[in-house]
This record gives sequence, C-alpha cells and structure tokens, in this order.
Amino acid sequence: VTLDGELLHVGGSLTGGTSKNTTSIITQKHELEDNIKLLKSLQEQRSLIEEQINRQDDKYKALGEQRTRLIEEKTNLEISLRFEVEKKLFLEEERTKLKEELSNINSLSNNTLSIEEEKVLEEYYLKEKEKKEISLKVENLKTEVFDIKETISLMEKESKLNNQEFYKKTSELKELEILVNRMDVKLDNLLST
Repeated sequence: VTLDGELLHVGGSLTGGTSKNTTSIITQKHELEDNIKLLKSLQEQRSLIEEQINRQDDKYKALGEQRTRLIEEKTNLEISLRFEVEKKLFLEEERTKLKEELSNINSLSNNTLSIEEEKVLEEYYLKEKEKKEISLKVENLKTEVFDIKETISLMEKESKLNNQEFYKKTSELKELEILVNRMDVKLDNLLST
C-alpha cells in the first residue's frame, strides 16, 4: 500500500487510492530510466561528432600548410622561369651576333678557315646547344607551374568541402547540445517532482 492509498499488486498494477493529475512513481521511474539512456546516447553522439570535428580541423590545417608550401614553390618556379626566359633572350641575341659574324667571315674568306674562324663556329654551335637546353628547361618549368596550379586548385576545392563538412558538424553539435540541455532540464524537472 502506498502513501496515497494505492494498492500495488504483484503483477505491477495499482488500484484504489486517491485520484491525482500526477503520474505514478513507476511511470516516472520508467521515464527517468528512458531519459537517462537517451542522455547517454546523446553524449556518445556528441563525443563522436567532436572527434570528427577535431580530425577535420587537423586535416584543414595540414591542407593550409601544404597550400602555403605549394604557393611558395610556385613563386620560386615562376622566378626561375623568368630567369631562364631572360637567359634565352640573351643567348638568342648572342646567336644573332654570331650569325652575323659568321656571315661576314664567310664573305671575306676564300674557302679557307682560319683558327679564329673555327673558334667562332665552335662557340656558335655551343651557344645553339645551350639555347636548346634552356628552351627545354623553360618548357619543363611551364609544365611544373601548370601542375602546381592544378594541385592548388584541387586543394582549394577540397578545403572548401572540408569547411562545409566542418560547419555542418558544428551545426549538428550545437543542435545536440541544445537537445542535451533540454533533456537536462526535463530530467531536473522529473527529479524535482
């Protein structure tokens, strides 16, 4: 028999007593147990989401550092490319001068080459070879710059996706915190009655 005059049977049913607008102790106990289980589940979800957010933060920071390194590398390659282009232009001017000298020598000579003329020809062919090598280097540098730009573009896209995921997870975390706070208030209300 309870304090309110209710009779508790072995099967769990209550009979008699005075009628009130409150729920029985057993119902309140079941609600409290359900709320405690729900609270534990929400706290576990919150922990998982916080771990995901921390992983995303770490990934975002690593991508930012990699992006900075690639930008620096791109800048260095652009400087190298400018230098090689200037060197190529200089060598082309030298080549033009050598061609003129060769033309003058050919017009003056009567089918015999002096030692000096042979040196000029050797120098001309060396410069021509250097020019080809520099042209290849310039093309390689252009390809590397293009590849780096592509990598940076992909990283920026991935960074945007990570930011979106981060904000989504942050929003979910806030919603779960609100739900936990509501459950805490409800639990406090149940415990205080």
